Amino acid sequence: MGIGLILGCIAPAFGADVPWFVGEPVAQVSLEASSGGLPEENLEPLLRTQAGEALTVGTLRSDVALLVSAGGFLSVEALVEPWVTVDQYGMPEDAVKVVYRVVSAPK
Repeated sequence: MGIGLILGCIAPAFGADVPWFVGEPVAQVSLEASSGGLPEENLEPLLRTQAGEALTVGTLRSDVALLVSAGGFLSVEALVEPWVTVDQYGMPEDAVKVVYRVVSAPK
C-alpha cells in the first residue's frame, strides 16, 4: 500500500524546519478521488482536521492513516494550499485549504 504525502516538509519539525502551514486556521477540508470514486459513506466527519481549527502535521498524518485503513484506499495524498477566510469581524485572514486526494484500491 502506498501512502503519498505532499506536505512540502514532512520531516520532524524543529525550529526553522516547521512547515509553513502549521498553526494556520483551516478554512476547508475535502476528499477528492483521482480515479475510482469515493465510497458511499461520508468519511469527512471522521477526520481530525476540521474547519476553524489550527492545522498540525499530526492531524494530517492521523487523517492519512485513517483514510488508508478505514477507506481501504491504495494511496492518499494530503494537499495543503494557501487560502483566505474571514474572521469574526468580516475581515480577510490567511488560512489553508486541505484536500485529501485518494486512489481506490483495485477490486
